[in-house]
Amino acid sequence: MSELIDLHLANLRHGPKRATPATRDRQAALKLLVETVGDQPIADLTPADAIVFADLLAAWPKRRQHFPHLADLPAPEVVARARRAKLPVIGLGTQHKHLMHVNALMNWSVKLGEIAANPFRFIDTARYRKDENGRMRKKKDVFSKADLAAIFDPALMRRHNAPHKYWAPLIGHFTGMRVNEIAQLYLDDVVRKPYLDEDGIEHQVLVFNITPDGEGQSVKTSYSIRAIPVPQVLLDLGFERYIEDVRASGSNLLFPGIPWEEGGPGRTVSQWFNGVHLREVCGIKNPRKTLHCLRHNLTTLMERRKVPDSIICAVNGHSPGEGVDKKTYVADATVLECQQVLEALPFPALPLEPYASGRFDRYLERAAAEREREERTKAEGGEFKRRKGPAPMSEATICS
Repeated sequence: MSELIDLHLANLRHGPKRATPATRDRQAALKLLVETVGDQPIADLTPADAIVFADLLAAWPKRRQHFPHLADLPAPEVVARARRAKLPVIGLGTQHKHLMHVNALMNWSVKLGEIAANPFRFIDTARYRKDENGRMRKKKDVFSKADLAAIFDPALMRRHNAPHKYWAPLIGHFTGMRVNEIAQLYLDDVVRKPYLDEDGIEHQVLVFNITPDGEGQSVKTSYSIRAIPVPQVLLDLGFERYIEDVRASGSNLLFPGIPWEEGGPGRTVSQWFNGVHLREVCGIKNPRKTLHCLRHNLTTLMERRKVPDSIICAVNGHSPGEGVDKKTYVADATVLECQQVLEALPFPALPLEPYASGRFDRYLERAAAEREREERTKAEGGEFKRRKGPAPMSEATICS
């Protein structure tokens, strides 16, 4: 089975996803499957094996990596020790995600002719997404107006010691872009392009060009490849002034200095926002509220304003749906249509303070020095060990 898993993962790498966090999660889930039921031929798997795996997931400890004594143990022993220690287990949503990864492997194997039917088809995955009343549970909660007021509190934003901490949440709030789509942008991905309206009149629009084309970039699906208009509110806040500052520093990345792990730099931004800014600084403890919830807020706002599904899907980078009309007859939303919708949405009023030119110059200087160190080390044939980004500025420096 492990050989077939390797083929499955290699097949996924041929598409635009490359090494995303989702593919890493898939690899971990499939490795856990092999540990649980053994590296047997996939044709020998039975529904009983599926139940064994589902039962193991129900007892699998949360954040196993934080418990070194569990690191090298086989999966059944990990579960046995976790039960004895009464460790908290992974949530139903995570269990559901693991099962979906395994189902994808099984369905792919059916297409290849390796198995006649998916042995996991008898696991009712819908129950993993239902609440105590039997209703389908949303993956995330939306931010309330009070949440947003705390997140974008000017006093707190003045303390942000890196440009991605200031800009990434704002971009996510006003465009709904995924965190990795934001964090992996190059300067050349923010470009002004001509678009024709229905009357053939040309409009120059500054857009975020989301592609997997740059070094280290990836996208979630082929529908994620899109152009998102830069909202006027970001321009009013001084986004173009920030771009000038970054360009002057010599960086080709929009947000230099972020460590790029496998799959991109989005994880670093999420860890700061969710673990530090949201939980510790803003006091928003609900685990169902994360940086990704900004997408939920924007999508809900569009739905409440009766924005057509085709435009919502275009903004979010989703497929148009499964219906024949949507897939075949409804035209794709244009950049100008998306721009019109985003500019008309009634976002909650926030007392945002504009970006001051030069605010992050010291940070950008340190990022440039780190970049030069990397280039020099690689040119000399050495192994470059990336630091955790440039040293942060002191709060006194930021507020001065």
